[in-house]
Amino acid sequence: MEDTAAYYALVDDRNIVKKCIPFIDDTDFERIRRTIPVELVDGTWRRVTTISKIPDRGWIFSPTKNAFYPPRPYPSWILGEDLEWKAPVPVPEEECCEGLHSWVWDEETRTWVVFHQ
Repeated sequence: MEDTAAYYALVDDRNIVKKCIPFIDDTDFERIRRTIPVELVDGTWRRVTTISKIPDRGWIFSPTKNAFYPPRPYPSWILGEDLEWKAPVPVPEEECCEGLHSWVWDEETRTWVVFHQ
């Protein structure tokens, strides 16, 4: 069954998500929003348009893209136009150890290192 909830995120004046709440639909959100005194809401409600990317506390809202993205995972990573964080070095494509590993980012050396599972 498809999720038809309407998600709304409360963002502060720096566009940082304070909380994200699911509502039955947009009408439910408006009904509840009208019952809360404005002075008790410290921020602006933004509708989440991409349900596959529901923001959490600390995420950032981009007004120009009307979308949310997570906080920077590492200081050296750069935000792409698609609002995805990119490492300064691409993940290696080579196989190692018969596929029994994954690559993890090492911020200190700014390289990908093998993580054996």
